[in-house]
Amino acid sequence: MKLKLRERVELVEMLEEHRARGTFSTALVMRTADRLQITDRYIWQLLHDPPTLDREPRGWRLTEEAIDLYYDHFGVVKHVYESLHERGHTPPISERQLRRAFRTQLDGDERWFASKGVRARRDHTGCLLWEASHRNHMWGMDFTHLKVRVVLPGPGNPTAVQVGLLRILDFCHRVVTGWMIVPTDSSDAVLEALYDAFRIDENSPFGGICELMLYDNGLAFLSAVVDEASGRLGFDTRAIQSYSPHLNGKTERSHQTMARRALPKLPSWSGGRRDKRGRVMDADQAVHFDVVVEQVAKEIHAGNHRPHAALGGQSPAQSWASDDTPLRVVDPEKLRFALRHRKVQTIQSAGVWKHGIYFHSPYTRSHVGEQTTVAWLLKDKTFVDLYTQTGEFIERASPNKDHSPEQIAAVMQERNARWRTQNERARRSKRRKARQFAATNVPGGFRSLDDAPPSAEQAPAPGLQVVSAPLSDLDPAHLNEPWSP
Repeated sequence: MKLKLRERVELVEMLEEHRARGTFSTALVMRTADRLQITDRYIWQLLHDPPTLDREPRGWRLTEEAIDLYYDHFGVVKHVYESLHERGHTPPISERQLRRAFRTQLDGDERWFASKGVRARRDHTGCLLWEASHRNHMWGMDFTHLKVRVVLPGPGNPTAVQVGLLRILDFCHRVVTGWMIVPTDSSDAVLEALYDAFRIDENSPFGGICELMLYDNGLAFLSAVVDEASGRLGFDTRAIQSYSPHLNGKTERSHQTMARRALPKLPSWSGGRRDKRGRVMDADQAVHFDVVVEQVAKEIHAGNHRPHAALGGQSPAQSWASDDTPLRVVDPEKLRFALRHRKVQTIQSAGVWKHGIYFHSPYTRSHVGEQTTVAWLLKDKTFVDLYTQTGEFIERASPNKDHSPEQIAAVMQERNARWRTQNERARRSKRRKARQFAATNVPGGFRSLDDAPPSAEQAPAPGLQVVSAPLSDLDPAHLNEPWSP
C-alpha cells in the first residue's frame, strides 16, 4: 500500500511523539507496518528522511510563457503545446503530461477563468455566506422583467408591452417589504416601492426604515432624489459592483422563485409551454395589467407565509414576528414628502405649473402669490402634492384640464360664495366706520364722536365757566385770588 504525502507526514509525527515520550521501539515500528500494510523498512526510510508538506514537487514546472499561451488559447492545451513547438520552447514532456501540469499547478478557478470567463470563475470559486443580524439590517432592491405581454390600463394603451417588477427584500428574514409593477424602471417606481416598503399599516405589517439598502448600478437607483430621500429618512445606500449580481443574490433568487410560481399561470409567458417549432404557445394572447398585479400580489403574500429552508422551516412572516428589534417608523405624510421630487414655487392665478400644465386646488385659489413646496413624480401627471415650507402636507392638486364642467361649476360656485362672504364682511366694516366717523361737509359738523355736543346730563350748570386750558398754562401767582364771574 502506498501512502499519500499527508499520511506519511502524519505517520512520522506520530512516531516522533513516541520517541519523545520514550515509548518508541522496534516492536512499535513492526506493529505500525502490519497495520498500514507496508514494510518496516519503508518506515525506517521515512524516519531517516522525513517528508514535508512544503516540499517542491518533482517534474516540469509551468513557465510564464506557457501560462500566457494558456490564456491566449482559452485553455486549449493542444494549441498551447503546438505554440510552444513553433517558438522552439518545446517542454521535455508530452502533451498529456502538459495537460496534467496545468491541472495540478493551476487553481481550478483560474483554469475556468482562462477558458470560460468571469462568470465561470465566480461559479467555481468558494465564497463566505453572510447573513444580516436582525430585521431591517440590510435590504436588497432589484428590478426584473416579467416577460409577459401585458395590456396597460387606459384608452391610450392599446398595444401589449412587457412590464417589470421592482421588489425590496429583507435579507435577514427573506420577507418582501415592498414591490411595484411598472412598464419601465424609473425613479418614480423606486420612490413608490420605498414608500410601500417603509410604510406600516394593517395591510402591510412589514416595514420601517432600514439601515442599509443594496441595489445595482441602474440609473433609477442612482438618481439624486433617491440619495436625498436616504439623507432625509436616515438610511445608507450602496451600489454593488457592476456585473456582479451574486452580491445581491438573495434578491435575484427570490425573483426566480416568484417567476416560477406566479407566471406559468399567465398566457404568453416566455418560459411557458412551446410547440414543436420551439415557439411559445399562446404568444399572441396578452393579459390585462390588473391580472398580472393580482397574480404577483398573491405570490408575494404566499411567499411571505411559506416555510423557508434558510429560516429553519419558519415562514418569513413568523421569523419577522419573532425578531424583537425595534422598528424605526416615520409618519406617513413625512414619508410621502421625503419620497417625492420637490421644489418651492409661487402660486399663480391659474395654480402651480408642473409637467407643462397648471394644477389647481382650493388652496391655490385662495393663496395666489404665496410660496409653497410642490412635490411630484416624474412619470405621474395626474396630481401634485402641496406642502408648507416646513414639510407639512396641505392638499393634493389636480390638473386644470382634467376638470369636468360640473367640477368647474362647483369651483365657481365655491369662489362666488367665498366672495359673497368677504363682501358682506366688508359692508359690515364700512357701516361700523360710518357710525364712528360722520360726514365733514355739513355745517356745524363734528369730526368724531368725541367732538360731539355733550348730552343734557353732561352739560355744565348755568353760570359756571368751563376752563378748557390745562393747569400748566395757569399763572401760579393768581391761584389764591378770590374768583369772580
